Order: sequence, then C-alpha cells, then structure tokens
Amino acid sequence: MRSTSTGTKTSNTILGGLTRWWAHSHTAIFCILPLSFRLRMMKEEQTSEPVSEKTCSDDEIEPLTGKPFFDFVLCKSHVFPSYHIAVPSESTRLLPTKSVPLTFTRGKRSWKLTYMGNGAHLKRIDSSSWKEFVIDNRLKVGDACVFEIMERSDTSLKFKVQVLRGDFPSVLLDREHGSSNNPVVIE
Repeated sequence: MRSTSTGTKTSNTILGGLTRWWAHSHTAIFCILPLSFRLRMMKEEQTSEPVSEKTCSDDEIEPLTGKPFFDFVLCKSHVFPSYHIAVPSESTRLLPTKSVPLTFTRGKRSWKLTYMGNGAHLKRIDSSSWKEFVIDNRLKVGDACVFEIMERSDTSLKFKVQVLRGDFPSVLLDREHGSSNNPVVIE
C-alpha cells in the first residue's frame, strides 16, 4: 500500500487531493475524501487522546514548497517490527548513492536518522531511527506521510515530514454509514 509522487509541485492548495481507503471498527469504509475537506475536519475534530509535549499535533499541515516529495500510506511493516521503510525508486535518483545523515523535521521538532542509499536496489531509512520517529508521532497503519526533500547533498539530507491521520473523522461517524457496497463519497 504505497503511493508515490515525485517531482515538483507548486500549489496554493494544501497537499492536493488524496484518495484513501479508510477502515473503522472492523468495517471497511471506502471513501474519496478531498484533502481540503479532510483538513477542515481535522481542525474541527476533538481528539479524546491528548497530544503529549513530545509528539507533534496534527494541525501542523503546511502547503508544499514546490520541492520534490514522495508519500506513503503506512502499512504494518512501516509501523510495527520490523519498522521497515524504503524510499520509492522514483525518488532515489534525487538522493545520494551512499549512507548519509538524514534529518526529519515536523513542526518544531527534528529527528536524526540515517539514509542508506548504498544498496544495489533498495534505498531505505535506518530502522532503529525510523522506529523512534514512528513512536514519537504515534503513527499507525493507514496514516499517510508526505516527505518533502528540503535539502540534499552528497553529505546530508533534510526532509520536512507531514502526517495525515488515517482515521475516519469522528465528525462524520454519526452521519455516514458506509461499506464496500455503499461507499461514502464526500465532495
């Protein structure tokens, strides 16, 4: 379950649209949810779980700057042991072909990781440092991460990371009842 987009985008919308598969309470709910609507719902939605000081809040979504980016809808292997994440092959051509320090920034926080670009076919991020990022940001299956390549050189990388939560907005749970045979479509 991976979605990739590389290249530059100049956009005054926030991250464009995102087609997603949503799951809630063991019932698959399929919907096409424009990101602008999703962002409005995220701001209106009250979370029952407070965000710790160590974790970034979800309202820190910013417009893309026009630099290259790639994105993932996270699956089990990204957020549970083995905490494995590989960079899409379309994006690796922009990155060094050796291991270099990598910095993720999200909101006001940053994380030090290692980009491992010296593999013959698989370019990835070090699992132990990725695991720390996953835990600190409470990432789970179905969340989407957008990685914008802010700085790149042969000696270091810097990505701005934005997280789009994969939960179905609680504002809609009482109003809509969807299933694979009866999709919820929001325009």
